[in-house]
Formats: sequence, C-alpha cells, structure tokens
Amino acid sequence: MLRWIAVLVALLFSCSFAIAQTPIPFSGIGQNTLLVGSGPSPVFFVGTPAGLFRSTDGRASWTAVQLGSFNQPQPTVSQLAFDPANQNIVYARGAGLVWRSDDAGVTWTLKTSGLPAGGSVARLFVILSQPGTVYAYVYLDGKTYVYKSTNRGNGWARLVEVPFQELGSSPELFFGRVEIWLLDIHLKNPNLWYLGFERNIFRSEDEGQSWMRTGTFPVERAGQFPIQNFVNALRTDPDNQQILLLGTTGPISGTPPHEVDNGFFFSPNRGETWERKTFVGVTSILIESGSPAVFITHAEGGDIYVTFDRGRNLQGPYDWVQQFSSPGNIV
Repeated sequence: MLRWIAVLVALLFSCSFAIAQTPIPFSGIGQNTLLVGSGPSPVFFVGTPAGLFRSTDGRASWTAVQLGSFNQPQPTVSQLAFDPANQNIVYARGAGLVWRSDDAGVTWTLKTSGLPAGGSVARLFVILSQPGTVYAYVYLDGKTYVYKSTNRGNGWARLVEVPFQELGSSPELFFGRVEIWLLDIHLKNPNLWYLGFERNIFRSEDEGQSWMRTGTFPVERAGQFPIQNFVNALRTDPDNQQILLLGTTGPISGTPPHEVDNGFFFSPNRGETWERKTFVGVTSILIESGSPAVFITHAEGGDIYVTFDRGRNLQGPYDWVQQFSSPGNIV
C-alpha cells in the first residue's frame, strides 16, 4: 500500500537551503511544503515562496515547476496533496488558487471552475475515503465558504457559508489564509468538521450545516492580563475520529511573554478535554493516515517535534534544516 508523507515547515526568518549542489530559495515569512512519495523511485516536491520544485533523483537535483504564466513570478505554494487513488494526481494550493497535475507534477492545470471570482482558497481537503472528492475553504469579502468538488477539482459548487457571526467572530485574511478561525475536515469522514477560534472549538457532524461548541483548551499562565493566543493549527487524526490536535501561538511580536500562552494540545475525545504537551508556539501540525509519526513545528525558529503515538508524547525539538538537508534523511 502506498504511503505518502508531507511535512509543512513554517519559516519565520530568511534563509537559503541547499540539497546537494542544487539550491532551493527560501526567503521571507511564508510556508514551505515538502511532499514525498513512497516507492522505489519516489517523487519529491518542495513548495516555497519562490515557487514549486520537483526532484526525481532522491533530492540530488531539483527542477522548477511552472504553475503560473511563463516569465512571471511563481506563486508561493502553501499546500500539496496527492490523490488517494492515483499517485500521478497531485494538488497544489498557492496565492489563493488551486492547481492539479495528472502526470506526477510535470505539468499543471488551474482548477477554479465554479470557485468565486476574487475568492482566496485558504485550504484544501483531499478526502481519502472518497477518491475525487475535494473541499476548498474560501475567503471572499469578509466571509468564508466551503466549496466541494466530486471530480478532482474539475468543477466546484458552494456547499456552505461558515456562520462566523452566529458563532461570535469574523474571519481575517493574513498571509494568504484565514486567520483566527481555522477549519479542519476529517479526511475519512467528511461529515466531521472543526472550527477553532481563540480558546473556542466548534464541531459539526453534518458537513457544516450545524455547529456545537466543544470544550475549551487549558490556559495556565492567566493573570491580570488577557491571554492573547490564537488557534494556529488544528488537525483531526484521519485514522481515529476521537483524536484532535491543536497548536496555539501568540501575536508575532509586541506582546509580553506573560500575556501569551502558547502550546501543543492533545484531545482524546473530539475536543471535550485537552492535555497540554508543550509551551512553545506551534505553527503547523502534520498527521497522515497510515503513518504513526506526527510532525509539529514551532514558531521559535521553525524546529520540529515528532510524536509516534498520535500526539501523546513528543520527541525533539529537531533542527529541520539538518533533517532535510541530505538525500535519504527524510524523517
């Protein structure tokens, strides 16, 4: 059975990253995505602020992949995903748009038919249990919507508007994604959705048609100042519908440490109760079906924590540059 591992690394500083003698430019604040295929000759993808790169020789060399128009700046690629039934089909999200490749990343086609003009796709959900089904979380004019495709992105239809005002807030677009509110859709049970806002978690069990509040995650540094942390990463376990993982981080700068309560939290019961695992600000969580490893990156330098029991116990931190800087050294 094929197993795919994708690692999302958020960089909060400028750097240059080279594999063998072939440099891949990383720069500025952005999200850089590594997607790795398994098998005897896996294909590697790296999405960066400078565009998308592809390797077929174990990362010894990289080729820039064209997504947008020729001779134009390439979009920052913030998300990559394989189709669960066909390893040649790859999805990419960047600059608020969706692309798909049907030839293992050699060529790409924009897939926006049915998506609203001027909308920004903040996240894709490629459903593992229903090949061909993809959801798009779309921000448009101060509102967010979920669009659904049942034909691998060839056509999209609006499914639901996320009722932010009814739930107590409104979304904001920040660095190409919806901030403050985060949406996660279970990749094997697409009826199960979660929304995260500040210390509030909401759950839907009917594909976003209705919502209920789950338990709040713990704050242990509360004092005379209000805690200013945000739900920055929210992920369900695709192999266990009870497990929910959450990461928080405070404002990027300007907030005293005693007013921020960062951390990685584990819930064994769909968010009703939470266990704190770290006090570091979490920028991303990756959990894959069929793999025991969960990867957590944190804001203080972008280092990686790893857990092999779905978030209950953490190992690390590890320096991500060292982990991914040489062929054959993928965690």
